Amino acid sequence: IMLRDADSAMYQAKKEGRNRFAFFTQSMNDDAKARMEMDGLLRKAIDEDELELYYQPIIDTSTNAVVGTEALLRWHNKTLGMVPPDVFIPLAEESEFINEIGTWVLNNATSQIMSHDANEALWLSVNVSARQFKEDNFIDTVNRALTDSGLAANRLKVEITEGLLID
Repeated sequence: IMLRDADSAMYQAKKEGRNRFAFFTQSMNDDAKARMEMDGLLRKAIDEDELELYYQPIIDTSTNAVVGTEALLRWHNKTLGMVPPDVFIPLAEESEFINEIGTWVLNNATSQIMSHDANEALWLSVNVSARQFKEDNFIDTVNRALTDSGLAANRLKVEITEGLLID
């Protein structure tokens, strides 16, 4: 138990920055336990069909026409209800489960836009995590999603975070 508690304190110190220390508190243990439980639920989210895509229209302000759409990932858990992305995305990134989620988003978003917009010129914007972008097979994953859905490559915009760009 003492080693587990020391480990929790060490991770808390790391989270706060370099050259820091932290004393173990019960809330650290509670937070770690809650994170582990949520991680377990998140890993089942794809199999349980709990992930959903919402689409935000992208408007050309000069013409007021809809020119594209951005796929937004949402998680509706049976127990927790709607879990905000700012809660589950960092957790998925920490656990490396983000690659599987990112592939799910690419596959479903490209298929869904084709089923609703097969003859239009709307483009699709999908956010990818730094971890997913750095994967050796990332280009293959994107190409497979495009091929399977029939979406033309010029209609897909892959968005990355500013942090990834700096890296």
